[in-house]
Amino acid sequence: MQKKTQIFILLLIIVTIKVIIFIPIKEYRFQISTINPNKQKHIKSAVIMDIPIDIDGNDALDTLCSADGTDGSSWSSAHVIENCVIDASKYNSCIKIKNTDRYLIIKKCTVINSKIGFPSADGGIKLVNCTNVNITNCRVNNNFYGICLFESKNNTLWGNNVSYNNRNGIYLYQSNNNTLLGNNALRNNESGIYLEYSYNNIFLNNIVMNNSDDGIFLERANNNILSGNLVSNNSDDGISLERANNNILSGNLVSNNSDDGIDLYLANNSIISNNNAFYNKFNGIRLRCSDNNTISGNNASYNGNLDYYCYGIKLSDSDYNEVYWNSLDYNYYNTEKSIFDSGKDNYIHDNNFIDLSESDTDTEPFPLLSVAIVFFIIFMIILIFIIIGIFLAHIDRRRKIGLGVLSGFVIFCLISIFPLYNYLNESSIDTDAVTLNENQIQIIEELSQVCERKGINNATAYTNASGPHFAVLLDPLGRIHNWTKYVPEEWWPNSMNDAELVIRVGDEGMAVIQVCDYLGPDITRYQLFLNIQLLEVKTGEIIANTTLYGSEPRECKTVEHYSITIIKGSSVSLEQLKEWVEPYIIAGV
Repeated sequence: MQKKTQIFILLLIIVTIKVIIFIPIKEYRFQISTINPNKQKHIKSAVIMDIPIDIDGNDALDTLCSADGTDGSSWSSAHVIENCVIDASKYNSCIKIKNTDRYLIIKKCTVINSKIGFPSADGGIKLVNCTNVNITNCRVNNNFYGICLFESKNNTLWGNNVSYNNRNGIYLYQSNNNTLLGNNALRNNESGIYLEYSYNNIFLNNIVMNNSDDGIFLERANNNILSGNLVSNNSDDGISLERANNNILSGNLVSNNSDDGIDLYLANNSIISNNNAFYNKFNGIRLRCSDNNTISGNNASYNGNLDYYCYGIKLSDSDYNEVYWNSLDYNYYNTEKSIFDSGKDNYIHDNNFIDLSESDTDTEPFPLLSVAIVFFIIFMIILIFIIIGIFLAHIDRRRKIGLGVLSGFVIFCLISIFPLYNYLNESSIDTDAVTLNENQIQIIEELSQVCERKGINNATAYTNASGPHFAVLLDPLGRIHNWTKYVPEEWWPNSMNDAELVIRVGDEGMAVIQVCDYLGPDITRYQLFLNIQLLEVKTGEIIANTTLYGSEPRECKTVEHYSITIIKGSSVSLEQLKEWVEPYIIAGV
């Protein structure tokens, strides 16, 4: 009996260690759409109307909501306006509330077509001098302003879809101590969210995308907090602060905007920390005439593009700022560690960067250190249990147990190392690559200027006659691309005079196609793409250009691992590139 107990305990130890090593101790999270809405307190008898609502004062609001049995004195007895579908027909605001401090919930309403123009500045939902209003889960489309607050405080905007409005999606003017949480501000004709003369507001986890001006714009707005917002694909800056002081921008994802990712102009004493500023057309983070700011822990990488050589962080005429612990990788103008500084007394230290001008590829280095750590852990576990096995084997009564332990861990070793060996084997360099000869390397060096749109006079002019038309594939800066060695041999020119085309392949970009809402960090789905240009060697002119896309990423699951925040599709393949280029090489399109 005692012997069986000892065997059971040893087996339990083995299983426990195996579970600890190979099952990550992390939480999982659920999509918000799967949460039961009935958990929220049900409010009976709410106001349901399909004509514009125009309220001025507490008494008018009490009268409107007289049938619901509430008095608006607290959140537990708040007045409720819900499930309205209001088309203002360009006449007025759809819902306008003025001069109230009653507790009011406006939820699940659809409001469209408010009056367009000044001086009325109407909106889908308009608050003037209001306090204690909660606007939640409303659809606000095709209005002058989407949701606008004038001289209003202590209000909450939560989970609204504010899109396709004539001016700003959400506009706050002289409005303080408000909270904007989880709103979607999409495709508005000006900024997604605009603050003016508004203080002490909090913006959390909003999605601000595809707006025709800045994503989020703060003008003369101080002491605000912007955290966890996704600001992407806007037609100007992602987040812009102008004459706005003492603000905190932390943990935002600012990507693929048509100007700078984060821009400060005459904005002082702010904290810009732990933001991701990726793939913006110009700079990742830019300060203009802005002093005494702290910029730390940000990842400002992959900014600039084929025609705009910009910086991860740019300080223009900005003084006394501290810039540290930032990652600045693969920006298109990476001298001086991808930080431009034309100010005075800025303290710039301890930043990390990968200089694009010294990198041969746009891929991340192979994680040899991670693999080495895994091997070391496995080795140490095997060693420990071999020692235990030898010790037990020297005790006569436990010899069989010891030999069992040794045998078990030989199997453990084989099972654990095999997938790592397979992984390393799959990661080996493709043997189909062609070794470049000295002549080809010389041709590449001479053709590098074509990527700067500078022609070579003695080169052969490109015509639409049948080919072959010789071409060389290069990266955006005119250097060897990691595909250069894989292009068909018959594409290569024999000499500089034979070269007609340069295929300029941009760095891999990520387009946001969906943001999945979860209880916990959201998950963003990205489709990878490459911008391709075909340049004539003789003139440096663009003959053709295109954007190639990889496959779409998998769908978000109802339950996802807590560590997952990004899902990416596959990269563009070399075969896709060949398929697009080949007609120009063979037939002279």
